[in-house]
Amino acid sequence: MALAFPSSPTVNQTYTSGTRTWTWNGTAWKLPSTALTGVTGTGNAVLSVGPTITLANATGLPLTTGVTGVLPAANGGTSLSSPGTSGNILTSNGTTWTSATPVLASGTPTLVIVSATTQTAVAGNHYVLTNVAATTITMPATVTAGDLIFITSGNALATNVVAYSGSHKIMGLLENLTINTTAYITLQLRYINATIGWVTL
Repeated sequence: MALAFPSSPTVNQTYTSGTRTWTWNGTAWKLPSTALTGVTGTGNAVLSVGPTITLANATGLPLTTGVTGVLPAANGGTSLSSPGTSGNILTSNGTTWTSATPVLASGTPTLVIVSATTQTAVAGNHYVLTNVAATTITMPATVTAGDLIFITSGNALATNVVAYSGSHKIMGLLENLTINTTAYITLQLRYINATIGWVTL
């Protein structure tokens, strides 16, 4: 049913409709906080002082209107207020998400057969590890966003290592990466930024 509030109320004047009673505070008609418990149906409940409201198991919320702020990554969101430029991709460093333009590889990487057990990598190369012993590939000391390196475990060992260099992280961590598989796999690593470092694609 329609509500018919008095047109010229005085402060603390009340208006009752059904089981609910509003009070005029000089600015707006207000319901006591307890009156909102278990409310169902349609319409608006306008709270003028911006209280903190906790919803449990709420459904049917109109999230397309009247909702502001961002949803933190810790709560299943991205912490981003917009998706960024069309065509961007989301990249995670394990804690936060970044929306950035993908850097596409161009040309064919230079093939380098690694017969020794150590090798310093150079962006744009494809390293194939062939030594019968575990091999360590050390990432470049100087990097540029978008740099790309390929590494193939040609010796089928689960102990080959990709070593970080300086302050340039691997998967968001200042830790080495072990290629822990005996399959003949190829890793494609791309440098994103100082926070994320090298990531596998």
